[in-house]
Parts: sequence; C-alpha cells; structure tokens
Amino acid sequence: MTQRDFMRSLYRKYRGNETLIMNAYASGEREGVVQRRSNRYGLTAEEYAKALHRDGIQKGWIAEGVRN
Repeated sequence: MTQRDFMRSLYRKYRGNETLIMNAYASGEREGVVQRRSNRYGLTAEEYAKALHRDGIQKGWIAEGVRN
C-alpha cells in the first residue's frame, strides 16, 4: 500500500478527523503497515503524517474516491 493510499483510507475511515488520521498514520508507520522510502529531513512519524495530510488537502488527492 502506498503512503497516499493509506492516508486516503484513513481519511475515509475517520471522515476527515485530522487528529485521528494523524495518530493512525503515525502508528501505521511505526508498525510497518506503511513505509517511507527515505527520511531525508529527519521527520518523526507524526511530523510526516501531518505533512502528508497537508499535501493531500492542498493538492486534492486525499479525497479522491470519497463520496459525500
């Protein structure tokens, strides 16, 4: 599963609740459910989850396939 796919699944599961999404993503990364290919900037799992979520919101990919 890609990072974006995992983030999208959490976005759907938690209906956009940012706190729940961040916690679940960080836990998933620590448990090996989803992996980063590099950590060039030395971000923690929580920091990376926040950055990925922000990117998804700004670029619109996070809500792909989500029905209202």
